[in-house]
Amino acid sequence: MTQSTITQKSQYQGKLKRLSEVKSDADMPRIEGAQWVGGLCMLVGAVQTVGQIQGARCLFIGPQACLRNVAQNAEGVSSTGSRLSKSETYYWLLPTLAQDAALGQDQQIAEAITTIVEKYAPPFLFVVTTCVEEILGVDVESIIASLGDLSPTHVLVVHVDSFTWSNHTPAVERTLSSLIKAMPPPKRKDEATINILGSRLPRNFGELGKVLTKAGVQSLSAIPSRATAESISHAPEARANLVLEHTGLELARQMKERFDVDYLEALRPYGLYTTREWYEKIGTFLGLNLEIEDLFLAVKKRVEKVAEVTAGKSFALGACFSPQTFEFVRFLIEELGMEPKVIVWSTEAERGQEHRDAILNRGFDPILVHGNHFVVEPLIKEIRPDLLLGADLSFLNESGIAWVPHTSGTGYYGFEETMYALNAIERALRPAGVQVGRHECCLP
Repeated sequence: MTQSTITQKSQYQGKLKRLSEVKSDADMPRIEGAQWVGGLCMLVGAVQTVGQIQGARCLFIGPQACLRNVAQNAEGVSSTGSRLSKSETYYWLLPTLAQDAALGQDQQIAEAITTIVEKYAPPFLFVVTTCVEEILGVDVESIIASLGDLSPTHVLVVHVDSFTWSNHTPAVERTLSSLIKAMPPPKRKDEATINILGSRLPRNFGELGKVLTKAGVQSLSAIPSRATAESISHAPEARANLVLEHTGLELARQMKERFDVDYLEALRPYGLYTTREWYEKIGTFLGLNLEIEDLFLAVKKRVEKVAEVTAGKSFALGACFSPQTFEFVRFLIEELGMEPKVIVWSTEAERGQEHRDAILNRGFDPILVHGNHFVVEPLIKEIRPDLLLGADLSFLNESGIAWVPHTSGTGYYGFEETMYALNAIERALRPAGVQVGRHECCLP
């Protein structure tokens, strides 16, 4: 079985485990320590999600250090020295000061909510807490209830206790699931509409939208991508929910329980063959014949071409948040002939058992590390793979290690996603001066 080597003098000696040794999340060693989490902070997950919902505003309550992270990761943030800025903004910051822990902050929270609602009357106001409020037990829901009718604004609470997790995805899930309180019972069923629960979808829903439309789906609605107050209020009327990202699964479960909207968990795949299976799964669920063979054959040729460059190359995968991570690793092994050295993992280790087994059966047992991109730099310098995927680290510019900062195309689903990954990897590994085209994937 192929394994990466850690030297006896390594700072990681005795701290790392391999894929075969990790059966559950409890088995994962934590080596990242207490460091600034940057873009992995749960607050950033709320920023990313609220920013996709049209007209929504967001009030963050917490210590200055946390709010500073919001300000650094969002546009249109109000972060003046005042208790609540009155400028035009989408993200409002209400600092929790030392005396607030002792004297309480209920009145200031109530005033902040009232100010935003009266000034902007947004369709949605998300009130996002931080670890401090969660530890103190601040009852934000009761504060909102004491304000009476705030319509037309839906004031929704997102509890962010970052000390329970090491990345931003739970905040995405909680922000999305909070929308259930803004959904009224359906007055009718719209069998022609499908909800897609996925982030940053293109306006025409990309390749997936074309395939579904060609098969007879008349209307597609997305949450949170460009969602409006109207589209969210009508979401319970839809025929079904397609859950394309694990962060939308809790909302889909609640919509099934409250409104009897069926859902399919169809998480974004990367591989050529798993993408074909993904489309077949969606077609079976919807009772539709999805025409994808021409797409499959076109991308198959592209995979064979890129494999000429990638075969025999080793890689490390950093900052992985998707349960589909092991499927991606399997794609790199089976279809591109690559060798996994390290996987820096930040979600449930139990997910993707089928793909985990396939990796081990192929004779690979990569190092599996729990954490964020801060743990990657010294580890990658020691292992020195040919390629690093998915970690935004400036040291790679001088290290001689090929680098793909992101392995996922923004809003790409289906064979478009496979093509995006292929192009990014080929650009990183091709010799300097060799041009690599975009190779767009679209319906013939």
